[in-house]
Amino acid sequence: MWARTGAIMPRLDRFVLAGFVSVVAGFAATPAFAERPISGAEAVKLLSGRSFLIACFNGTRGRGHFSDQGVVNISYKRLSSSPSAPEEKDRATVRVRGPELCLAWNNFGGGGEGCYPVTEYGSGMFRIGGSAVWCDVKAGDPNARAEATR
Repeated sequence: MWARTGAIMPRLDRFVLAGFVSVVAGFAATPAFAERPISGAEAVKLLSGRSFLIACFNGTRGRGHFSDQGVVNISYKRLSSSPSAPEEKDRATVRVRGPELCLAWNNFGGGGEGCYPVTEYGSGMFRIGGSAVWCDVKAGDPNARAEATR
């Protein structure tokens, strides 16, 4: 590990690199960073009353709020929208179906109800959906609250 430089001390860059690799390997093995599937009921409990940021597989980005009454409001922009286009807004009702979280949207994602698995992959960070169709939700952002849609 120590390079012979003719100096009394080893080269600092290799020492720092070895330390960085050790820290990264330690974090990767920490259970707190592991993904874990959660039930729809647990997702509702963890998200209720919280604002969030959302980023979906198709480039849609936005912000929202998950109310204690089982309603989600979001403001979002699709990737295909022009930069000057206004944000779109939508509302969904929430229910739990076994291990899945069900959301009935008016327009978002084509509208209608869909039921999805939920994975927690960090503190306040969730993936709603499967391998092909998903949205990542980062809960707890104070700037993320969406206005109610009418």
